[in-house]
Amino acid sequence: MSRSFDIARDTARQCGRDPDAIEMTTGGNGAIGPNALNEVKGLTDIGVARVIVPSFLFYRDTADALARYGDEVISKVN
Repeated sequence: MSRSFDIARDTARQCGRDPDAIEMTTGGNGAIGPNALNEVKGLTDIGVARVIVPSFLFYRDTADALARYGDEVISKVN
């Protein structure tokens, strides 16, 4: 994935565009689970601006599960 992002940034430069204006979005298989924080940090390290997380994983107890994810992952990455 990192290589693909490098290609996108290089292409932007070659076309006279600002590569930093590109906001990368990806799904992260490990963005949920015991290593979610490290997975999301790793994605941000390569330039990911947004990580898509499947909503059905929060279905059982939506409000509490999302709040917990916000506290344990999102707040520590932003």
